Amino acid sequence: MPAGDPPSSQPRGPTRDPLVRLAAAWCRADLPGRSLVARRLARVGDDAFRSGASPVDIRDRWGHHTLRLDPREYFQRWAWLLGRYHEVPLLTLLERALRPGDTFVDIGANFGLVSLRASTLVGPTGRVLAFEPNPVVYERLAWHIDRNGATNITPSRVALARRPGTATLRLASENPGAGSLADLPWARGRGEQFECVVDRGDARLAHLPDAPMLIKIDVEGFEREVLAGLSRTIRQRSPAIISEINRPCLKAAGARPRDLWRMLSRHGYRAFLFEAPRRALGGRRPRLVPFDRPAGPLYDLLFLPPESAIAERLRRFIAGATGDAARGEPGATTQDSSKATGTPAPARGNNHDPSTPQSIVEPKPPALPTTTHPAA
Repeated sequence: MPAGDPPSSQPRGPTRDPLVRLAAAWCRADLPGRSLVARRLARVGDDAFRSGASPVDIRDRWGHHTLRLDPREYFQRWAWLLGRYHEVPLLTLLERALRPGDTFVDIGANFGLVSLRASTLVGPTGRVLAFEPNPVVYERLAWHIDRNGATNITPSRVALARRPGTATLRLASENPGAGSLADLPWARGRGEQFECVVDRGDARLAHLPDAPMLIKIDVEGFEREVLAGLSRTIRQRSPAIISEINRPCLKAAGARPRDLWRMLSRHGYRAFLFEAPRRALGGRRPRLVPFDRPAGPLYDLLFLPPESAIAERLRRFIAGATGDAARGEPGATTQDSSKATGTPAPARGNNHDPSTPQSIVEPKPPALPTTTHPAA
């Protein structure tokens, strides 16, 4: 029996329903109307998947890795339907940012779907460090690494923060990747809790050889503490940084989006929203929009240092604008133009369709601009 299939004695699960499988084939072919097909035929937003569904193994369309997914959970359901990790802008950005021999640090690695893609991009001469403190999620992360022979990924069941010690990881929802060390009011008494080891990122990264470094942070509101624990790495290594900005979680943790911007701007970093519009002749490429104010309650930011190999690789993908913004003058803003072109604020709630990135017209990229001070 293939791995991941439910026993034949059990009722047929929803992933084996002919209409659901038709929807999956449609989505994996990137045909128009993926969202409608997924919702109407696959019932992707319904709770029907919670009963009768069993973990399934698929072959990732982008990285050709074996992924073990539980369709009862919303985002794993989307990954099964799409045949890949759902965040296309992030995957597209990694493809342009990483090269063989680079270092990728995945803080809040979840099941390792992003780490696996980075593993392929940095190659056998590169390295991936994947930090995931949730013991249940960590088991699946380790399984993915072993099953795919990703020997350049080093997993650690450790949380990163300002100070070493121990802390309580709380799950805020049924999404196993939505755990946080922050005391989120809506998580109190709701989900599981785990005691976990905490360390400074500087201590964990100090041994790494000098190579271009990209750090991804997705820790449900605890980003400020993670950055504080990476102060020496930021000062000495100038890594590019991708961070989720979850304003409700940050507020619950006593932080604001501007705190992250201030911590990094003092080292010369600039912040960008990013997306991956489809090109007229096929394929996608990143589009970076200079950031000067929040894009919504939930979005991702790319922080680029003034000088680094990764910043140089991504410079040509910066979106153009008119007037002062195009010249990169202090006080220039691209917020109005980014709204007009559909700059994404990628949500991850059950009303979000992860299958369809925004589509825009790509202007000629200017020189690296200077961003203005963002609002709270």
